[in-house]
Amino acid sequence: MAEETRKEVAPTLSPWDLVLWKLDLLDKRIEAMDQGLNRRIDRVEERMDRFEQRMDREIGGLRGELSELRQEVSSTRASFTILEFTAVLGFLAVLVSIWLR
Repeated sequence: MAEETRKEVAPTLSPWDLVLWKLDLLDKRIEAMDQGLNRRIDRVEERMDRFEQRMDREIGGLRGELSELRQEVSSTRASFTILEFTAVLGFLAVLVSIWLR
């Protein structure tokens, strides 16, 4: 009689029912892990996007500074050329003044 009551209260499960139950639990667990990984990937992608934006701003600033430096070098070269020319003219003027004496 105790066995009959036990069968009525807790019907026996077939091995296939247990396999399906375990597979269902495994599927839910894998799905939860997949969602967790997707959230992590999304956060990493957001951080990479912010980093790329920051790097683009930095590179833009550096390009501007480089352009300014190029202009400064060009003006320095022009000034140096004028200085050399003035020095040569001065030297020639000294030579001419000595020659004319």
